[in-house]
Amino acid sequence: MSNPLVAIVCGYERGGTTLVSEILRQHPQLNSGFEGGLLLSDNPHDFRKLEPYVTSLKISWGVNDEELEYICSGAGWQDIFSRLLEKSRNVDGQFIFDKTPKYMEFLPEVMSRVDVPCIVIVRDPRALFFSWAKRSGLSIEDWSKRHLRAAITRYKKYAHGLKSAQARYKERILVVQYESLCENPMVETQRLMEFIGFDFDPAFVRFANPQQNIRENNVSSKFMYEYKNQFSDETCSTITSQLREFKAWFREPAPE
Repeated sequence: MSNPLVAIVCGYERGGTTLVSEILRQHPQLNSGFEGGLLLSDNPHDFRKLEPYVTSLKISWGVNDEELEYICSGAGWQDIFSRLLEKSRNVDGQFIFDKTPKYMEFLPEVMSRVDVPCIVIVRDPRALFFSWAKRSGLSIEDWSKRHLRAAITRYKKYAHGLKSAQARYKERILVVQYESLCENPMVETQRLMEFIGFDFDPAFVRFANPQQNIRENNVSSKFMYEYKNQFSDETCSTITSQLREFKAWFREPAPE
């Protein structure tokens, strides 16, 4: 199969990349494993040592060690993805995309390796950090004390990766705001599909058998503002102040 890879998807972890992936997977010709991570390597041969992505790829795409050796010995990146689709037990279809949140941090390097469109989903950092805090096993207050500074640094690294890539590959990048996707799923889904060159169907915003981390059977807005009344005013103020250069990504609920 020639050039099955048609797009890459990246963004913040817990920031909506799986939601975008689920939408794309509704198209009958498109499919993907949960994550790939192949393009984080300087060359395909080095990927075999890149954890946790090697284990994740083998599980979610359904390949074994021998098959991974065959995949990583391909002649170039597009050949790598052709072999991945060829050997995958969990992913079928005519075309695939690679959803890996971490790509955002190293996006210029990632985009230099494959000449395909890139979808980047961004999210209000207050909502994003609250999602991270909930999964940490700590109280919201303890998480804020222990991890907020590191979270802000991480947010900046990913954002700067995007901005650097936009300077070189602007026409190949579509930035999607998580909150806009949740509030206007039809409009944003059509924009996603048109950007990567596929037809749009309103049915794409409903999911029959969603992947892991998808808590609803459709695009839902119920998780957008969970952080309100959970994070302290001080925490929200710190986030707003430290990340003011990305104020375009902050979203407030409409007045009631």
